[in-house]
Amino acid sequence: MKSADYIKFAAAAVCAFFGTANCVFGSERLSLNPIFSDNGVLQRGVPVLIGGRGNPGASVTAAFAERQASTVVGADGLWRVKLPSMHASRDGRTLVVKCGDDRCTVTNLLVGEVFLCSGQSNMQQPLWSGGWGGGFCDRKGVLEAQIARWPLFRYASAPRRKQADPMGMALKWEQVDNPRTAVSASAIAYYFATTLLRAEPDIPVGIINSSWGGTRIESWIPQGSGELFNSMIAPLASCRFRAVLWYHGEANVRDGAMYTEKLHALAKSWRNLFDIPDLPFIVSEIAPFVHGKGVSTAAFWRAQQRFAEEDKHAVCVPINDCGDLGTVHPDRKELPAVRYAAVALNRFYGRKDVSCDIPKAISADADAGGVLVTFENVKVLGVNSYPKYAKHDVPGFELCGSDGVWHAAKAEIDGNRVRVFSSSVPSPEKVRYLGGEAMIGELYSADSNFVPSAFEFEVNRDSLDKEMQKKCQEVCDWAVREGLQGALQFCAYRDGKCIVDVWAGNMTTNAGAQSVDGATLFPIFSTEKPMLATAAHRAVEKKRMDYAKPLSTWWPEFKGEGREKVTLGLALGYRAGMSPAFPEGITGIEGQCNWKRICDLAARQKPIDEPGTVQKYLSMSYGWIIGRPLELAMRKPLNEVLLEEVLRPCAIEDEFYFAADDDAVRRTATVYKSATFETMNDNRRRRMCLPSAYAVANARSIARFYNRLCGFDGRKPLVSAKTLDMALKPCRHEGDPLPPHEKLDKDWYMIFGMGYGLWGDSSDISRIFGHGGVGGSEGLCDRKKRLTVGFTCNFGKDVRKVRSKLYGIVGMKWRYWDDAEADIQNLQMGTLK
Repeated sequence: MKSADYIKFAAAAVCAFFGTANCVFGSERLSLNPIFSDNGVLQRGVPVLIGGRGNPGASVTAAFAERQASTVVGADGLWRVKLPSMHASRDGRTLVVKCGDDRCTVTNLLVGEVFLCSGQSNMQQPLWSGGWGGGFCDRKGVLEAQIARWPLFRYASAPRRKQADPMGMALKWEQVDNPRTAVSASAIAYYFATTLLRAEPDIPVGIINSSWGGTRIESWIPQGSGELFNSMIAPLASCRFRAVLWYHGEANVRDGAMYTEKLHALAKSWRNLFDIPDLPFIVSEIAPFVHGKGVSTAAFWRAQQRFAEEDKHAVCVPINDCGDLGTVHPDRKELPAVRYAAVALNRFYGRKDVSCDIPKAISADADAGGVLVTFENVKVLGVNSYPKYAKHDVPGFELCGSDGVWHAAKAEIDGNRVRVFSSSVPSPEKVRYLGGEAMIGELYSADSNFVPSAFEFEVNRDSLDKEMQKKCQEVCDWAVREGLQGALQFCAYRDGKCIVDVWAGNMTTNAGAQSVDGATLFPIFSTEKPMLATAAHRAVEKKRMDYAKPLSTWWPEFKGEGREKVTLGLALGYRAGMSPAFPEGITGIEGQCNWKRICDLAARQKPIDEPGTVQKYLSMSYGWIIGRPLELAMRKPLNEVLLEEVLRPCAIEDEFYFAADDDAVRRTATVYKSATFETMNDNRRRRMCLPSAYAVANARSIARFYNRLCGFDGRKPLVSAKTLDMALKPCRHEGDPLPPHEKLDKDWYMIFGMGYGLWGDSSDISRIFGHGGVGGSEGLCDRKKRLTVGFTCNFGKDVRKVRSKLYGIVGMKWRYWDDAEADIQNLQMGTLK
């Protein structure tokens, strides 16, 4: 259909009907299309079509803003002229059309941006009404109406009718500069227009709203029943629009995927009508609502998004965060409107400083038992849930395994990625977001305030090294079968991607005990110390602490008897001179779980060595020697500091616990076959935050910590390269005593930097670093290979034999003192050169 056909139909008005145009007649009869009326807005930057009726053969001239065009009335009695394009103007001017002595005038016309709004009731709903929608239409509409003063916002509503009127369509334009005109304006149109005017106050905005609640899309398409197209769209054929805003779908929600083609048909027919092949369509997704059993809102959202993906002149704006599951008419009309406006400002006004980037999920990769969903068009994702920063547990994500059963999953934000995992689905096959029948979105872009749409992906497992995975699994199975381990986990990352993730065994020795999986937690002891040190390094980078200052700077009680000589740098490097054990006076489990009393007594404990003179490992006391001044400097409980500075940035807060909650305790395997480790099974200790012992974690979280610490995943490292290089320098002195040569092969012995064990060789001691602990857990990082590993188990027998095999498969160098040819004494002292 060509525009001329519709213009002929719409302009077939008898001479007695001229809308609000002021006409004076002489001998000839002249009429102006009634869509042109006082107070309207003409589209800037494009030729303006003016048309009407007259006596065949008569000469007609139209003039506006020093522009003029003439034509002759055709044999069919219709005439049309094109006025040259114009710049935006806030000055009200008059359009004059002459034919002999006949004259039609339209006054107070502006030139700016004109938009066609159409769809169902959510586009139709006024800013405020006394009864519709329970006494309101928009949450703050009554206030907006009372203060509305927008003389450059002009609004016209197309009469709702199903039969085409041969008289054409008369538009009554109104200035939205008072409460009376504001209340009747579409709420979405109002917020859209006023957002544009706040950004560009000298460019008038005109809105024509042609909407009808409850209508199906077919009635707006000529190839469908087309009744509303004929009666409410075709008469607007002479109008020039910058874009169409389309908010529709509730009446067609059961169409699912078929809605995509219907949108294509709608856009094509409207572009043909207006003779604008590239006319932009800004389409809104429908808001979340319970549409009935078996109706998938997500499937409909995907159909709307598919249209925008296939049409290069269309944008589909998700609004899954502003719905109300109890009503199909959400009362937050401002939210979709400002997103429309952001698109318009960016694309039509040239405002590149206004972001309209819509975050889009582009991949879902297997990631150590979970799924790492990556988004484009966003740097940082946020979550609306309150409290906003308490926990990045994003609702709406689900996983399913090979059985096809969907389970609600936990999801944690990691920059422009979301890690999704569920203990119910240890090996996910698919991941989806907002795929249930009724879900409200919580995820949003912190860069643009747009939200991602619903999606569903099959999980890509290409990152796993299949050969290494197979070999490592065989080692795990062998270790359990031979009784070397009761249960264990091993995970490895290379270049930021998981290459191995294996496990074997049972959580306890009980008959019928539950098997472990990749999400199972294990007691760890000392392996958590690098996390504590990292939090302190981050505090220094934030200028909340200083390596050169004594701990008493933040911990005033830690003075006297030489304690004031202990600086943060000395403490991090195990040169504090303090006892490694609990302070004198701490006895029994109750005392060992009393953080305040431990710190109070530690502040009065006498050093056992002159601070700074010798490096000695602090097996227990490292937790409070570093932890107490850290929490005082950061002015938060230590567990919160560790969550915010380490666990949450690594997205491991549900897999690594300094202080276990009920769920973590339930998920933790039992340490057995050794009375030495029985204290690690005590839940009272697990629930306490003592960041040198008694944490619980899995291998995945340990490996991911080192991955994030160094920024191997492409994101900003937890600490700067300068800080990490400094922290990985040996803190040994030439005068430090060495244990006898024959004792150097013990697991716990290592050279320390500032919180990290150094396990390279004398030529590059800082290349490999990490920490292990009693019971066998361990984490390592090879900076040159960009390789990190995590290991957990619940039985320490022959653990080195097992770890050595696993490390060898992925290429992690074992401790330097395992080299039978090495002179250990010289290697250790050689690090000081």
